[in-house]
Amino acid sequence: DRQIGPLEKQSEKAKIYLTQKLMHEPTIKELSLYLEIPEEMICDAINSNMPIYSMDAPLGIDGKEVTLQDTIANMDEMNIDDLMMLRDEISVLSPLEKQIIEKRYINDMTQQQTAADLGMSQVQVSRNEKKLLLKLKDKLSA
Repeated sequence: DRQIGPLEKQSEKAKIYLTQKLMHEPTIKELSLYLEIPEEMICDAINSNMPIYSMDAPLGIDGKEVTLQDTIANMDEMNIDDLMMLRDEISVLSPLEKQIIEKRYINDMTQQQTAADLGMSQVQVSRNEKKLLLKLKDKLSA
């Protein structure tokens, strides 16, 4: 087991405090201002706690075992009907969901860059993206 460093503990405590005070999960920028340390250091502290998954690691989704590789579609293998279904599903997403898809998959931005652009935390982008991908996958595989 890995030891948690002082900056990681400090960031987590600040996150809990600011969540209660602000009534929402603080952004990286808010944490940085509160702790008076650079945003990059906050990102490093948060990301150091995040597990790294293999593309072949099994994920339990709705009782099914799939891998990360399974959740990423290869555009070359998609037929026109699949692409049209994907377009239709994307068209009914919320504005935030559309922005996340655009920034992550069209503009090829990192989660951190997307978070900064949207005024969210990287963790919020990660959670939203995961839910969004699962939602799209479920709709398209139905």
